[in-house]
Amino acid sequence: MSTLAARIGSALLVACALWASGCTVTTERYGDPYYVTQAQKVQWRLGTTTAIEVAQTLGPPDDYARRGTELWYLYRFRDKRTSRLVLNYYLNWFQRSTVHEVDSQLVVVFDEDDLLLWHGVSELPPSGEFMRHFD
Repeated sequence: MSTLAARIGSALLVACALWASGCTVTTERYGDPYYVTQAQKVQWRLGTTTAIEVAQTLGPPDDYARRGTELWYLYRFRDKRTSRLVLNYYLNWFQRSTVHEVDSQLVVVFDEDDLLLWHGVSELPPSGEFMRHFD
């Protein structure tokens, strides 16, 4: 086989691989990132801070529930970004995937008089390159 035929064959093989390749980028977002950045800054006082003060600070909760005499506010935020590159022809030759994800929740609980009993937040993501979008 001549070198010209080998080069043409290689070029056709590369062209077929590129033709059969795919790239996807997806973004999944739920909730508001505002509370993620504000949860560390607020100074709530147990037994003194009211449900209205929390709602004025963070906005309305994503969900709320009554559990007995307690009122629970739930704030949620999730942001997941995925990029994927696949080269294939019949079988996958090459596959690369990258995922960046922020998933956080804040629970605030009030007594029957709507005074703060306790609050808890899941581990907040580091304030690095990914979190710059939410400041």
